[in-house]
Amino acid sequence: MDIFKLALEKFDVLNHTPVGMVVINSEYQVLFWNQCIEYWSNKHSNEILGTSLLSHYSHLNTDRYLSRIETIFEGGPPVLFSTHLHQYFIPCLLSNGQWMNQNTTISAFPSFDGNGHYALIAIENVTELTQRVFEYRQMRDKALNEIKQRELAEKEKEKIQAQMLRAQKLESLSVLTRGIAHDFNNQLMGILGNASILKQLVPQDSTLIKYVDKIQQATLKSADLTKQLIDYTGKSKIIANFLNFNQVLKELKPIIDSTVSPHIIVNYELEKELPDVKADTAQIEKVIMHLVTNADEAIGNQSGLITIRTHAKHFSKEELFNAHIEMKLQEGFFSYFEVQDTGHGMDDNTMLKIFDPFFSTRFIGRGLGLTMVLGIVQGHRGTILIESTPQKGSCFRVLLPSQVKKPA
Repeated sequence: MDIFKLALEKFDVLNHTPVGMVVINSEYQVLFWNQCIEYWSNKHSNEILGTSLLSHYSHLNTDRYLSRIETIFEGGPPVLFSTHLHQYFIPCLLSNGQWMNQNTTISAFPSFDGNGHYALIAIENVTELTQRVFEYRQMRDKALNEIKQRELAEKEKEKIQAQMLRAQKLESLSVLTRGIAHDFNNQLMGILGNASILKQLVPQDSTLIKYVDKIQQATLKSADLTKQLIDYTGKSKIIANFLNFNQVLKELKPIIDSTVSPHIIVNYELEKELPDVKADTAQIEKVIMHLVTNADEAIGNQSGLITIRTHAKHFSKEELFNAHIEMKLQEGFFSYFEVQDTGHGMDDNTMLKIFDPFFSTRFIGRGLGLTMVLGIVQGHRGTILIESTPQKGSCFRVLLPSQVKKPA
């Protein structure tokens, strides 16, 4: 019997399946071509039976296909060509002008004469399934993105509420502090004035003179504390001039190097051509020294490193949103200096409290140091960015608006 008639007789049932079915021998000669693949490929069985499948579809005559098909003729296990890696095994054009996505499975079965194996190729149209999967993934990604956006919005809302509460607390403290400082300063002036009069009335050789001097010294120290309180409120008098952070740090370097503990190395990374800022030199020096002192205390008795950097860059609204000072700063170009240490670092709860007056932990300086830093920076219309990780260290970055844009 003719091999093609024999194939048709044995595989006639496959003519009625909704799957494209093809049978080839080890020479890639097409022995069977069912009605489904005939319709999909637009190739009639009379046209293709007895011919080489490779002559019709040259893309199959490549190693990525042949190396796997050859194992079938040797009786190997089925192989799969998926739509994800191979869009199609036999190209079939759909009515909408798109190529059909296919999953193709090739299985081995004994040849009619018992010598070797034929390859039975089953081609499944998965175009609609692929589209559904694609649409599902789009829906899933959209849903996940909406959930993520809601979570971000909720976090942002919580952060804004926390910032508002912190701003209200700081404003209340500022109002209270200004009132106390004003009244306390008036009392100190009275004490200092009376002490001066008393010093004039007491004979210079009297033993009381030294006590009058102590009264004056204590009063002046208290006046300095009052000034720190006013600095905290951000309402202290600012004598603003154009200054450059690099120049300020170069002048402070001998003082900084002699102030920090001997087991701590201070490293300076100053950017060239740093734009100027408009600020009070004396107050900026105070900020730098307090941050350096804070870094020194954070490192403690261990060996460590303090790095002082200067830089200038454009800060976006998102970056400024994370600043500690709740001022609605516009995005723009800022010059900044930062003090980074390799100390014990801080957790989130501690970072929320470090600028509170007299807040302290064993890793953070005591008194009004950081509180004063906050007030001075706020008074200069700047802001502070803080990064800290427990057991790794902290970085305080002080930003002030640049007066000249950094050249590109």
